[in-house]
Amino acid sequence: MPFRTPYLLIGDLKMSNLSYFKKLFERSSTKSEPAEVNPTIEEKAQAFLTALGGKENISKIEACITRLRVTLLEYKKVDEAKLKALGSMGNVKVGKQELQIILGTEAKLIANTIKKIIE
Repeated sequence: MPFRTPYLLIGDLKMSNLSYFKKLFERSSTKSEPAEVNPTIEEKAQAFLTALGGKENISKIEACITRLRVTLLEYKKVDEAKLKALGSMGNVKVGKQELQIILGTEAKLIANTIKKIIE
């Protein structure tokens, strides 16, 4: 009989852990959390356009690999806080009218979409 005790003890631990994780999983799966909404490129481009002061404020827009390069008519119309909230990793002001927005790999997609909206 002394050999059966360790196995029973290990079995009891496994069963208690299993029931603990089962209860934990049941609790977490019954929570109703709102689904995360991922905006489309068109929605993001429209939001960036608004944060840049609208299409009438943009003179030229281009993109390199990770940056959106914008030539503006009036820099004071730019909402930098909104750009940051939209996913900008940083904004670099170049001269009085140029702005580079560091976006990452989607910069080219957003630039092309903004160009389509403006035209």
